[in-house]
Amino acid sequence: MSDGARTVAVFGVGRVGLPLALAFADCGYRVWGVDVNAPYVEGLKSGVFPFVEHGGPELLARHAGRAVEFTTDNGVAANADNLVLTLGTPVDEHMNPVFTQIEKVLNSLVPLLRPGHLLVLRSTVSPGTTEYIARFIESRTRLTIGRDLYLAFCPERIAEGKALSELKTTPQIVGADDPGSRSRARQLFEALGPPLLDADARSAELAKLFCNMYRYIQFALANEFMMIAHQWEREIYPLVRLVNEGYSRGGLALPGLAGGPCLYKDGFFLINKTPYCELISTAWKINETVPMYLVSQVKAVRPLHGAKVAILGIAFKRDIDDGRNALSYKLRKLLLAEGAEVRMHDPFLASSPLEEAVAAADVIFLAMNHSAFRELKPAWLADRAAPGALLSDVWNLTGKGVTLQRLDGTPITESNAPLPPEARAAGPAAAAPPSLRAPVAAPDLGIVIPVYNEAENIVPTLEALRQRVRVPHEIFVVHDMDEDTTVPVVRRLQAGWPGLRLLKNAYGRGALNAIKTGLLHCGKKYAAVVMADLSDDVGQINLMHCLMEDGADIVCGTRYSKGGSQTGGPFVKTLLSRCAGVSLHLLSGLPTSDVTNSFKLYRTDALRRFEIESDGGFEIGMELVVKGFLAGKRIAEVPTTWVDRSAGESRFQLGKWLPKYLRWYAHCLIGRWLGGLPKGAGAAGAAAPSGPGRS
Repeated sequence: MSDGARTVAVFGVGRVGLPLALAFADCGYRVWGVDVNAPYVEGLKSGVFPFVEHGGPELLARHAGRAVEFTTDNGVAANADNLVLTLGTPVDEHMNPVFTQIEKVLNSLVPLLRPGHLLVLRSTVSPGTTEYIARFIESRTRLTIGRDLYLAFCPERIAEGKALSELKTTPQIVGADDPGSRSRARQLFEALGPPLLDADARSAELAKLFCNMYRYIQFALANEFMMIAHQWEREIYPLVRLVNEGYSRGGLALPGLAGGPCLYKDGFFLINKTPYCELISTAWKINETVPMYLVSQVKAVRPLHGAKVAILGIAFKRDIDDGRNALSYKLRKLLLAEGAEVRMHDPFLASSPLEEAVAAADVIFLAMNHSAFRELKPAWLADRAAPGALLSDVWNLTGKGVTLQRLDGTPITESNAPLPPEARAAGPAAAAPPSLRAPVAAPDLGIVIPVYNEAENIVPTLEALRQRVRVPHEIFVVHDMDEDTTVPVVRRLQAGWPGLRLLKNAYGRGALNAIKTGLLHCGKKYAAVVMADLSDDVGQINLMHCLMEDGADIVCGTRYSKGGSQTGGPFVKTLLSRCAGVSLHLLSGLPTSDVTNSFKLYRTDALRRFEIESDGGFEIGMELVVKGFLAGKRIAEVPTTWVDRSAGESRFQLGKWLPKYLRWYAHCLIGRWLGGLPKGAGAAGAAAPSGPGRS
């Protein structure tokens, strides 16, 4: 290798690029570290290491101003033979990849590229990006990749804080599509000492994303198992021990808050072109819902309005000072929305001192498993917190084996008492050692299921709700008459299912009146409408509830936005529904593209402002959304998958009910463009009758 080939310019000297630049310098390279942040660059020049990295300050002191020169000038590329891009690749508000930083640097480098240059892309990108960059360069220069200019994708695989050691030991993937590029990239990285793994560029891009998503899905599985265990009144930590201890095929992870700038968004690089990658998107939904789940646990025990809350741990990962996309901030936002006073402490980030954060706290959340927090004892926290304070310990740092506990050791519920044999035989609330028990949550969510002779479908639907809806809830099955075939099935299930209710239709027969009965008489803060034929993606209720807690009044399940889909169903009905939903969204600004879908979650006190005028079919869902929209209510949507029923007979009558839908379609356009509101919008709802029979 010539002396010229021992020069490298690293573009982007943040948590990935700075350790790499210093590692090259320590191996004898002449290095330029380039960054657009001028004050940041000046700090590096003066020897200030900007984040936690073991061995980093020492290498910076040794090489800054000597082997490494820091600058904001991309023109140094002309002096270096190796150009390495370690730039951010975020996602936009629609979760699509954004390569603005890379494109900006490439545009500035194109005039400087010359024969013999090696360009290495190290940022996490979507598959095919390296091939795109090759076309980009060849279309703007006279250089040919593999002959004049060399191009490779060599992804970073380090853990923040341990980069300098892992750069020498972690196998480095070398992705290149021609022998010359592969040879040059291998020469560059073999100086650092790690094993080298050859691949084509696209395979290397996929390998990086698969690695991150494998870990992220593992975390999601652990978090989902935590929620399932709580549904069955058990704690996850002793169950993980039972699964893993002494078992060679174990390996189940523990739950926790899984966030950060990589795991949070990298999955969307894989699925932005593929509509059926449900596992990755579901993992994101589960992990992003954990803060709301923990808040709901606390709310089941005490109100949060006016409470003093301490969040211990801000960073997205243990023992580092990086708070990017950390779920602690989401947790804080949720708590503030509940009216809590929130203080945060992290030993690695600017925040409140520990003693100040926990002083007189009513609730303490251990949001990150920093090593320092393992030394915290419940007794020490209890001495400083408010009497009877709660501790949410999703990481099990205290070793108590419960996600929620009182610092003074008093039980949260009476569920620790042994159950009599007849109760043990009743269902999932079986007796168990205290270490396995979970606190029982008082639900604020009601799930309304209108039924008419759904004996074939109701059990699978109820079981899906029990398994997939992690938010504490009660289910209200609303029927027209006692002779309905669904009723005896539900009554048999009620013996071992305390949260399962039967409601008698209070407003007359039909699906509309059944939905109305459930919405107005479930007595819950939020009410979701779900069909009895399991056509709805009930797992989305978790995300819908999260949006409700974030301030929405109505959350609509949509088949017609990105991530939504429909399987089966009459063609004409589907076509009309899609046209109506999408066109109304475009013409009126209605914040959902699927207004006719009955799968929705409502804030029940918002519903009472409206007089329900619908008189047949399933139009009530469309009416409430239109009236809410025109009255200024907050409406959100989540993608959902709708699947046509496999058993029983649909009672949907397109010809009879189409005029009713058209009525509310017209009302929405008139109200939006002419300023008129549908009759009853914004007005107090009619007084409800004395109430349906509840059994």
